[in-house]
Amino acid sequence: ESRHVKEGKYLRELVGKHYKDYDYYWMNDPGSASCFAALFVAIHKGSKKVIVLDEIYETDKKKTSTKQIVPIALEKMAKIVPVQLFFKGYDHAATWFANEVQNEYGIGLIPCQKARGQDEKESQLSVIKDFMLADLYLISKECKNHISEMAGYATDDKGKIPKVNDHTIDNLRYIFLAANLHTVPKTPYARDEDARLISDDDFYEYEDDIPNDLYDTEREFLDD
Repeated sequence: ESRHVKEGKYLRELVGKHYKDYDYYWMNDPGSASCFAALFVAIHKGSKKVIVLDEIYETDKKKTSTKQIVPIALEKMAKIVPVQLFFKGYDHAATWFANEVQNEYGIGLIPCQKARGQDEKESQLSVIKDFMLADLYLISKECKNHISEMAGYATDDKGKIPKVNDHTIDNLRYIFLAANLHTVPKTPYARDEDARLISDDDFYEYEDDIPNDLYDTEREFLDD
C-alpha cells in the first residue's frame, strides 16, 4: 500500500459502509482494436474524494466484444452497489458500443465530454493531479493497469503528452467531467466521512412529517 493505493477490500468496505454518501461511475473507453478499458469509481458527495474501485483492461481482441465486456462490468458493479445507481458513460467516438449495449441489454449510456485540444486535456489532467496532492484520490490495489498508467504518465521531450497507455486515464478524465470536478474544493470537508450525509434517522423524521394523504389523488378528486 501507499498514500494513494489501498487494498481493494478496505476501499469496498469504506464505500459500502455508507454507500448512499457516494455517486458511482462506470466509464468506458471501448478501443476494440487495441484495448478495451473501463473504470468503476465512487465519489464522496461531501468531500469529493475519488475512489477507483475496479477496472476492466482487456487487450485480447477476441475478448473485447460488447457481449463479453458488459456481463463482466455488470458483475463488477453489482458487487459494489445496485447497478442502477451507476452513471454509465462512454467515449463518444464509440457510438457502436452504446448502440450495442442499448440493443442487447436495454442500458442507456451517456457520451462523455471530450477535451477541445491539448491545452484543455492538460488542464483536466492537472485537476486530477491536484486531487491527488490534496489526498482526495484513492485507488484499489487490484487496479494494476490504472496504477501503471498513472505511474508512467509523463510529457515527452517537447512538453506534450503522448497519446499512449492512457486508456484508464482517459476514463478518469471523463468521470471528472461527468462529476463536475473542475477544481479541488476550497474548503476541506469538515465532517467525518463515516457520518452519513443523510442518516436513516433524518430520513425517517422527514418521512414522518409528510401527511399520509399528500399524494392521495383519488381522495382529492372524490372530494371535488
